[in-house]
Amino acid sequence: KSINQYVGLAKYTSMTLKWKWLVKLQGKYWHYTDAQAQFMADYAAKITPEQYAAWFKYRLRLDDSPQYADVTLPMLAICGSQEVQEMKDSLAELGRRNPHCRTLILPGVNHDFPMRSAQQLNPILLDFLRNGE
Repeated sequence: KSINQYVGLAKYTSMTLKWKWLVKLQGKYWHYTDAQAQFMADYAAKITPEQYAAWFKYRLRLDDSPQYADVTLPMLAICGSQEVQEMKDSLAELGRRNPHCRTLILPGVNHDFPMRSAQQLNPILLDFLRNGE
């Protein structure tokens, strides 16, 4: 249900991607360097409303993939404890549907934790990449 909501709003919310000052402010919030924030602002300004809507609409949905339960490669699915309930429920479902999917909820973080909590996330990712579990 969230996907449809974001697709519907994309026409309007995509306009904010043209506001370079706002995108750069977001970059600062995520601890980007000035160069990274400028790159993000320049890139975001080129995104069309259709592309922005497509980012939400055309996602890999594991519910649509019955083969997901048979995947034997190690997988890692992470979300923050302050994420919306729908996301946390989806994370739990990933683990239930495939024993090779390790799920993890990071305490005290929300949707932008990859940018805001790199010091917490990077060791988890490195451990997973090294050990595959």
